[in-house]
Amino acid sequence: NMAEAILAALDGKAATEALTEPEIGDAVEGKTTLKRKALRDLTRQGKIVRLGTGKRGDPFRYVSCSRPYEN
Repeated sequence: NMAEAILAALDGKAATEALTEPEIGDAVEGKTTLKRKALRDLTRQGKIVRLGTGKRGDPFRYVSCSRPYEN
């Protein structure tokens, strides 16, 4: 399941590290469109948090809600 793979990738990181979409893409196998849909679904469900504005110099970064994030 794509969502489970993304959550596993995010949960495997240090509490100070949020991943960008390209980093998640490298960590999780599968089609990019499916990964992006899973990211949006997980964000909507409140299982992950999206940080950043998505603009140059401030890309979207994702962190799991199952662990605290220290900025």
